Amino acid sequence: MLLQANPQYRKVLIFTNEVEVTIPFVEVENDYIQSPAWLDDDIDDTEETEEEIAVASEEDS
Repeated sequence: MLLQANPQYRKVLIFTNEVEVTIPFVEVENDYIQSPAWLDDDIDDTEETEEEIAVASEEDS
């Protein structure tokens, strides 16, 4: 999509600070009928302690 919106820059690897690239808006459809539980979690609602994080890290190994 970026290349379609900016064909003049298709061969450019490094841009100077004067270049303005057009970024197209993309509609995204929600394919979920019901949101997964992890998506509903609010980061501010729960705070993990360092001990909980350490235990989780040990279980993952």
